[in-house]
Amino acid sequence: MAATVVYKPLDAIVPGESLARDLFDEQGNVLLHAGAPLDGRLCSRLRVCGIDTVPVQGDGATAGERTRRAAVERSLDHLFRHWRCSPGMNHLRALLAGHRREDSR
Repeated sequence: MAATVVYKPLDAIVPGESLARDLFDEQGNVLLHAGAPLDGRLCSRLRVCGIDTVPVQGDGATAGERTRRAAVERSLDHLFRHWRCSPGMNHLRALLAGHRREDSR
């Protein structure tokens, strides 16, 4: 089964968590590749680049929660497919993902 992607604010990152997807700047340049371990130094550098939310590999959710989150992620991936390089749009996407998870509880 594919890993769950969770969008977390940089302040909530636990050192050692892995980036779930490639992270791009507004010009489309790769800042970090998927799988990169995050730490305080990287989080500080990402803040300087205007990024405040990042996709990390998900937690140990139940099968139903993983299925629901995957459906939300697919939907948001489609809606934001042209905006993956924008830190502002990535933040909006993270807010919507959190809202949709709260709604489905």
